Amino acid sequence: MIAHPFYMKSRQAGDTGTRTSIFRNNMQNRGDSAVTDDRVVDDGLPRSCRFCTTRTGLCRTLNRSQLRHMTETAVRRRMESGCELTSVNAGEHFALIHSGIVRLSKLLRDGRQQIVALRSNPDMIGQPYFYEAELSFRAVTDVEICLVPRMVMENLIEENRALERFLYCRALEEINEARDLLLALGRKSSRERVATFILHIAGLAKAYPLHSGELELPLSRSEIADFLGLTLETVSRQFSAFKREGILEITNARRLVVLDAKRLHMAAST
Repeated sequence: MIAHPFYMKSRQAGDTGTRTSIFRNNMQNRGDSAVTDDRVVDDGLPRSCRFCTTRTGLCRTLNRSQLRHMTETAVRRRMESGCELTSVNAGEHFALIHSGIVRLSKLLRDGRQQIVALRSNPDMIGQPYFYEAELSFRAVTDVEICLVPRMVMENLIEENRALERFLYCRALEEINEARDLLLALGRKSSRERVATFILHIAGLAKAYPLHSGELELPLSRSEIADFLGLTLETVSRQFSAFKREGILEITNARRLVVLDAKRLHMAAST
């Protein structure tokens, strides 16, 4: 793999153990649990890894030895909605999402920000060989993640072609998602944008389904407006219109039920 010109130069190989040890001690001092603290089963992996849903994503590309090495350096964390993924923001670690949704935002010099993407299980948060200081990550629901030191993940990418291919394909998917967002912002009406957003959340919700077909919106109305390039009033009007037309049942400001998926797809022009 060719290093990106903005690649944050790796630390010398000799300090891997020291830095990993410091990382694990700091995290555990804050009350976080190391993955290897879990009960180990016969195959040498922590029980939490053996039954983890993230193994349907990135971790499925790792052989048993590589997976064990990653679990020895990773720390599992539970974070409440609204918490910043500080170490990921600083470019020090990658986060593998087990549950919940993380918001990616692009920051401007004057403090304004634009929500550019939402990520859920089994996505990885962070960019190998590249660090963008203006990109920030925040939990918008309660989340559970595994934090993996940047150097460990990048070394795994170097030695595992299947992992490299997986991340390459995922990057292409994210480019397609960005194109879809550009299409929505550039050509779709406000009604189409809101309908498209609801369908997008329905797709993310497969990672944390609620009873009775309910969806929990990870963003407030004002955040949805920011994400879609609309005003708060316009977003509220569209939700009210979908409710009035029998397409949605709105339980409260954050929860809804899709009553007519076919008409919602038609409203989104999909």
